Amino acid sequence: MRFKLLDNDIYSNTGVGISIGEDARPLVESNRIYGKHTAGVYVAGSAARGTVKNNEIYDNCDGIVVREGGAPTVVENQVSERFA
Repeated sequence: MRFKLLDNDIYSNTGVGISIGEDARPLVESNRIYGKHTAGVYVAGSAARGTVKNNEIYDNCDGIVVREGGAPTVVENQVSERFA
């Protein structure tokens, strides 16, 4: 079974809100990720996967960053500069 991160407020931390690394396959769903993170969601690593679905990602420097071969499934998210 893969890790699930569901319905959380993730805010005002140093660095990134959620980091998905090498060989990770989490389900990240229905979270609120905000408050000046470097990136709301950061995915890096040649085998970094997972699903990022139905999240509110706002008020961060970058919304979702994918690097170094990461290949997440990203669907139905609201990514914005400010939350309305």
